Amino acid sequence: TYGTECRFTHDELREVSYLELPDAERRRLHGRVAGAIEQRRKDSGDLDRMHASLGRHWSAAGDPIRAIPHLHTAGDQAVALHALRDATALYREAVVNIETLGVSADPDIVRDATFIREKLADALTVTGAHADARAQLEQALTASNAHETIDRARLQCKIGRTFENGRDFEAALSAYATAERTLGTADADRPLPWLREWTQVQLRRAWVWYWKGQSQEIDGLIAQVDPYIHQPGLALERSLYYQVLGTRDLRRHRYVI
Repeated sequence: TYGTECRFTHDELREVSYLELPDAERRRLHGRVAGAIEQRRKDSGDLDRMHASLGRHWSAAGDPIRAIPHLHTAGDQAVALHALRDATALYREAVVNIETLGVSADPDIVRDATFIREKLADALTVTGAHADARAQLEQALTASNAHETIDRARLQCKIGRTFENGRDFEAALSAYATAERTLGTADADRPLPWLREWTQVQLRRAWVWYWKGQSQEIDGLIAQVDPYIHQPGLALERSLYYQVLGTRDLRRHRYVI
């Protein structure tokens, strides 16, 4: 005992005591802890650092409605710090809490589940867990509404990237083609979000051709993208476009600078 703080002399003693608690009592205590944290920290300015703890306490308390926003925010914070293992654990726990709500879930929570699964898949893709990432994206795609064309195409494109990173190039090209069909034909009157997604799909396909050493196919994609890529608002896409140009020339000239 140190002042008003106490701790177990060994973690196993704590685990035994924790497991001996009846389930209802354990949930009640987790809820009390979460409520106490929120009450004590709400005016201190550091509540923003407590999202992971709050999410896990509310989850253990059996209160998914309160747990999900905290877990989601904590996952985003972990990604910002490049703590991807922590992020995947937090996003997974958020998804589990959403699933416990089942068909009774609020439509806003269902929509959040789609975005959380996508963020989980992004973290898994970076860490090389491509099959797991693809499974999350496929579940997100199943849950998304059929009329949300841009969202569906984005998820399909990311599925293609999991195949590409796993060097299954034919499956990657098939997924990118599906995304392109979802978006439809390009023209100058398309809104900027549509053009962004369509351009991303084309440039991802270019990377497959790069890995396959087929620079002529990249030429065809560049010709498709070039009329649109210089529009205002496509700065990120332009940077990717010039990367594709550079890597095409590396392949074509056998890496001579």
